[in-house]
Amino acid sequence: MEKFLQYVWQYRLWQPEELVSTTGVKIKVLDPGWLNKDAGPDFFNAKVIIGEQEWVGNIEIHVKASDWYRHSHQYDKLYDSVILHVVAEDDESVKRLNGQIVPQVVLKYSEETINTYKKLESCGSLDLVCANVLREIPSIYVSDWVDSLGFERLYEKVSRFNHHLADNFNDWEQALYITLSRALGFGHNGEMLERVAKSLPLNILGKHRDNLLSLEAMFMGQAALLPEESDEPYVRQMIEEYKFMSVKFSLRLPEGLAWQMGRMRPQNLPYRRLAVLAALINREPRLFGKIIDCNSLESLREIFRFELTGYWSTASSVYSHTGLSPLALSDSMIDVLLINVVSPLLYAYGEYTGEEKYRQRALDLLQMLPPEKNSIVRLFVQCGVKCDTAFQSQAIIQLRRAYCEQRKCLYCRIGHQMLKATKR
Repeated sequence: MEKFLQYVWQYRLWQPEELVSTTGVKIKVLDPGWLNKDAGPDFFNAKVIIGEQEWVGNIEIHVKASDWYRHSHQYDKLYDSVILHVVAEDDESVKRLNGQIVPQVVLKYSEETINTYKKLESCGSLDLVCANVLREIPSIYVSDWVDSLGFERLYEKVSRFNHHLADNFNDWEQALYITLSRALGFGHNGEMLERVAKSLPLNILGKHRDNLLSLEAMFMGQAALLPEESDEPYVRQMIEEYKFMSVKFSLRLPEGLAWQMGRMRPQNLPYRRLAVLAALINREPRLFGKIIDCNSLESLREIFRFELTGYWSTASSVYSHTGLSPLALSDSMIDVLLINVVSPLLYAYGEYTGEEKYRQRALDLLQMLPPEKNSIVRLFVQCGVKCDTAFQSQAIIQLRRAYCEQRKCLYCRIGHQMLKATKR
């Protein structure tokens, strides 16, 4: 039953359209978040408006509200980031570790919804409605659809970049900085890193670009990741430096920060990602210009291939300063940045200047890079979909995110072929 409730939440199948909390407060769901299949809350990085306040954080789902206590979530720090408790039965109010009451809503659904869910559940062991018939569809239809989806995903990223550009008065360096910050979050903490970047514009960071301590202190402080005190000398330096910089520049903490750290590799923790961002700003005063001037895949990779120095050469957080390699980013992570940051930037610049060479360079980059390795790509490869390049893996991710997960089978060319076959 809990899995069904997750399904209803994930695909917005609740009734009525407007949700109301158990205390009578209106709730609007902007983004239900990403389904978590590991330990921790059921959905990460959801966006909801509760009353008049927008919240970004995690969602926990139970059949009975009292399951919160039965699962001992009241003692687990992982659940302090839960912004909404979604249940089928409201039999008890629940609290976080610090005693705060968690907003709660009862999810209502129709009989038709649960019948549809049971039907979809029986459509294949690969969690893909068309899994059993995908191999039977002529490859020309699939490959043509993949090409279209690759461009669709690229255009979405270009559109987001252009949005940042417009918000920052056509400042390409600032738009790149925000896009890069989000990409360094690698999904789990992308929204949070973007919020930190927006609270620390480059015109402030540029005044202390040559002082790595100042940059690191401002990033860690604005991310609310510095402790009040520490026995580690360098962490104490960052604490004092941030106190000074926050007053000097009248810095305000971004709202709604909810960092995801559970079951995460040390090099992927937000502390480490912020240290990488600080090092890049310290190393590359003209990052936008340098990317535009690069004419080869290897020269682009070299921009992001460097080692961290000092405290962060081995540290993963302000609490652990040993054990890691000084390498800032692995080769696979660098390629992810080229896919999500550099390619959209080049394409956007080509559109802005009218120079086709930059758009072509963006496409060539995606064709040269190897495909991403993740559960989504593996799922479709198992079903016979060809994936040899990053352009194709991006297309597969677009298919999964924009069509499969939204159950938009009628808008998918694969779904259309299935319907045609049924008619015949």
